[in-house]
Amino acid sequence: MQAPKSGMRSMRRGRRRACRVFRVEEKPSMKIQSLACLWCACLAMSRRSGRCSLIEPLLEERLRPKEEKTLSIRRCHRSQFSEVASTPTSSADRYRASYRPICCHHHSLFRVILAIFTLPSANFPASESCDARSVGANRVFYPVLHSLVLRRPVPIERRHLSHARSPRGLIIQRLPVGAVCQSAGSAPPGGPMAPRFLVASNLHINATVFGVRRKPLLLTTRRPPGRAAMDSEAFRKHGKEMVDFIADYWTGMRERTPLPDVQPGYIWDLVPSSPPENPEPWTKIFEDLEPVVLKANTNWHHPHFFAYYPTSLSYPSIMADMLSGAIASIGFTWKSSPSMTELEMVCTDWLVKALGLPDFFLNSDDGPGAGMIQSTASDATLVALLAARSRAVNKYKKQQESTKLGWVYSNVSRIFSKVSEVRREPHSDIINPENHDPAVLAKLIAYTSDQAHSSVEKDAMLAGVKLRKLRSAVDELLGNFGICAEALEAAIAEDRAAGLIPFILVATIGTTSTCGVDSLVDLGPICNREGLWLHVDAAYAGSYLICPEYRYLAKGVEMVDSFNFNAHKALMINFDCSPMWFKDATEAASYFDVDPVYLKHEHQKKAADLRHLQIALGRRFRSLKIWFVLRALGIEHIQKHLRTMEQRAKEFAEIVTEDGAFELFVPQHLGLVCFRLKGDNEENERLTAAVNDDRRIHLVPSTAHGVFFLRLAVCNSETSAADIRFAVDVIKEISQKIA
Repeated sequence: MQAPKSGMRSMRRGRRRACRVFRVEEKPSMKIQSLACLWCACLAMSRRSGRCSLIEPLLEERLRPKEEKTLSIRRCHRSQFSEVASTPTSSADRYRASYRPICCHHHSLFRVILAIFTLPSANFPASESCDARSVGANRVFYPVLHSLVLRRPVPIERRHLSHARSPRGLIIQRLPVGAVCQSAGSAPPGGPMAPRFLVASNLHINATVFGVRRKPLLLTTRRPPGRAAMDSEAFRKHGKEMVDFIADYWTGMRERTPLPDVQPGYIWDLVPSSPPENPEPWTKIFEDLEPVVLKANTNWHHPHFFAYYPTSLSYPSIMADMLSGAIASIGFTWKSSPSMTELEMVCTDWLVKALGLPDFFLNSDDGPGAGMIQSTASDATLVALLAARSRAVNKYKKQQESTKLGWVYSNVSRIFSKVSEVRREPHSDIINPENHDPAVLAKLIAYTSDQAHSSVEKDAMLAGVKLRKLRSAVDELLGNFGICAEALEAAIAEDRAAGLIPFILVATIGTTSTCGVDSLVDLGPICNREGLWLHVDAAYAGSYLICPEYRYLAKGVEMVDSFNFNAHKALMINFDCSPMWFKDATEAASYFDVDPVYLKHEHQKKAADLRHLQIALGRRFRSLKIWFVLRALGIEHIQKHLRTMEQRAKEFAEIVTEDGAFELFVPQHLGLVCFRLKGDNEENERLTAAVNDDRRIHLVPSTAHGVFFLRLAVCNSETSAADIRFAVDVIKEISQKIA
């Protein structure tokens, strides 16, 4: 039965295209399907590595020359490939004379194509580099072409050559002579003029670079204009795959190590130096997750990760972040996202009640207090510093105006300002807020503990104010380090005598090094009497206030002006989520209020715009994480989670000191144990380095008052008693080796 005329015309067109591309003279006697199918074979993308099942019937039936026996796909292995490609290489002239150019003989090319499709990827020489403008990126482990089903030939672009045809979405490009470099090590079979095999990786497919050096071809891809990289149906499919991937990552966590075995700069060998110009398939991106991301990831949620402080997580929190990313709103005003604004206000009120904080922090209260969510405790402390600075400057200026000399000064200044208003243009390019008076800012000084987080020092630098670190002392309640009330009073008196203006104290509940606590009962009355803004950074220990037995830590909190903690540290909510509350939010809002026309809306006098309580304009839907976690897990489950981590810390403190080789630097507190070898600092430094080099567990050290010690923070409620025993065994084993 003869093929329809339309089919014959298509095959003739395919023959002409193939002849033009392979520079073969077209003859009427030439079998119509041969070169057309050969061309398809070159570019078809098999969905099965090692088998070209999509074109196998064509190759077996349509392309077999009558006078020569063609190698079967199933029997074409490395030996046959070497036979095709090899030739004497004593000299270039002799080689050129004896070697039949691969692109000019369709049968030889067919045999090499078979070899390409069947040869295992490990047998291909690894490429080092080539012309980045032509290739885009080199990858060496995908010589088999993937994931593009051949439909029909369509017009494409061919640079530096006459126009050619190929399957949909492919571009054929001639590389410059010498652009395809030989592999590291030995040259490929066939000598210096034999085909060099590289793999170009871009955002759609992996395509093999092949051909002789004089006539190399590069196959890249171009997605048809207007087609989305991933539609809803693809998102459903790949989204489920990603959820499975995340679940597998968690369930297989113990098969990994807390610390990765990589060196700085590892990624430059795995990721192209330039971004791809065309889309890659999601499967290719998915394949890169393990080698590029996870193999070099520090696994914070590993049961043997004991460094820093925890960053908590739960499946409801992950799903909340998924929804937040999908909604993709930016809630800078109430109108820009009513649900984001109001759910955040409700969730921060929930936390006020769950943590036992004062009612004046409630958004639903009639007073000026308010709560919202910052990104981190560092951001919250900076906002508190800037709000306190503004209040201090305004207060100082009012005091100056109340004196007789100040009255004269203020009136003269007002007269001159009116004169300047008459003389200046209606629009001024210089903005100089009154509360940025440099003469006053130079006198401001803030206070904190020498055990406070480093972000307090950075925030003071950003605010442009002086910072005095008060030397901490061991308290009677916890046997830990905190601010001494007498030291604060003495510092304030000394600074006032020097003409400075004390304006804020940043107290800490759960210091970074030792989990110490600054006593609000002792410090609050001093701040109220001296007119200092009292801000509390409870980044770590604040989560424990959800358990009634730990609320003694925040005794005196009713005297503070602002309070924040990191819900993403221990409240089973993933990063970033740092709730913050103000006793009087109008003091901060008046300072951060910048209200251009494009941000105004008809409801702003009766609705909250939380942008006035932060530095950034844009806001993420962070409250979803609180809402999901509190509803899906409940208060009791979170309390159990926190109590489990403290119990594990107690177990470690008891076991590590059993044989007398180690001592506790301060008593164990919450989920942190500070311990050290009985000896000098140098010995403990060597122990820390050796433990982390071993990578079975991960610890970080710290210092306090010149003493070096190790910190073990229980960061995961999945850490069992056996894991604690394992950590002790590793530490003692390594300590004996370095002794």
